[in-house]
Amino acid sequence: MSRDREDILTPAWAVLVLLVALLAPLGRPLATHPVIAQEHDAIDASQILALLTSGEPVVMEHVEIHGDLRLPNLVEVPLILRHSRFIDDVVASHSVFGKVVDLSDSEFRGRVRFTGARFRVPFLC
Repeated sequence: MSRDREDILTPAWAVLVLLVALLAPLGRPLATHPVIAQEHDAIDASQILALLTSGEPVVMEHVEIHGDLRLPNLVEVPLILRHSRFIDDVVASHSVFGKVVDLSDSEFRGRVRFTGARFRVPFLC
């Protein structure tokens, strides 16, 4: 390969790598921050519980959660439900949270019970 051709290919590869890096976020969410619901979607509390008990992080915004959300005794993954609406009860009595819990700017229409809960990390509400 001549020197002139190498000089042309190097910038072309750099542009291709840059385009892939910029367009990658438009595909599916990253595994470390899965988002399974979009704005205004309704989700059943049992789906959130299933993710938590299987060790999957819960990262959602602008969702409406239906059904009582009874959190497990030990939560070792992030639980992030920002700008959301909890229609029914949220119960986390005596639960231990090992990762961030962020319920900021959320609305609670049912009862909320965190009696005896322990947070090893920040709790935002």
